[in-house]
Amino acid sequence: MKGSTKLKLNAFHLKITGMFSVTLLTLAFSGLIKNDVLQIVLGILGSASITIFTFLIIEGYKHTHNVTKYMLRLLFIAVLAAYPSRVLFGGTKLSPQDFFSAPLTAFICLGAISLYDKLKTKGQKTFCVIFICLMSYIASFAWAPYAIILVFILFIYKDNFKMMAYYVTTFYTVIAVVSLFFLIGVNDFNNSSEWLMNVSQIGCVLALPLIKAYDGTKGLNIKWLAYLFYPAMLMFFMFLKLTFLK
Repeated sequence: MKGSTKLKLNAFHLKITGMFSVTLLTLAFSGLIKNDVLQIVLGILGSASITIFTFLIIEGYKHTHNVTKYMLRLLFIAVLAAYPSRVLFGGTKLSPQDFFSAPLTAFICLGAISLYDKLKTKGQKTFCVIFICLMSYIASFAWAPYAIILVFILFIYKDNFKMMAYYVTTFYTVIAVVSLFFLIGVNDFNNSSEWLMNVSQIGCVLALPLIKAYDGTKGLNIKWLAYLFYPAMLMFFMFLKLTFLK
């Protein structure tokens, strides 16, 4: 009897999965979905994209020949995504933080691991992690400080999947449980979208089996499609929101 074949995924597979997942995540909290249960379900499935793209940023950092150009590409995508992100996720009052899109957080994540990698001592590295996570929270970047903490976990334990999975699972379980207790306590789901998003982040754990199955190869090259997909998707949902939810 033949043995079972283990699932193997390359970077192309992860990118396609991440693109589908981030579409669900965006749809969940874009204002187009009003049902709280559906928001959480789509949010959980969609949150896998956070871990997938964070992992791909690290893989990109490991293989890039020019980190500066890599960061500039992410910054360019962040600029393209700024306005539609403001329309979809911004509040009624204009705030600079409303223009802080997910690609900007990706830019910060890449800069964070690049700086961390250059530091020599444990003390310097510890200070780097604490300082960048704190500053990202104060600046109110999208998915901060959670995505920043996640990128450090994935980077520090990139060669130890068991420890990576342990810390990612523990971290997001704590976030989800605390947020869920808060939601039950206030009993006002309609005015607690941020806490709904926090509960849905338990879905970040769903990407761990996919990362474990990653074989380290590139697969089909869709670099610019992967870059431009997010702002294009935001613009599509922005069009729907402005057209049907006036």
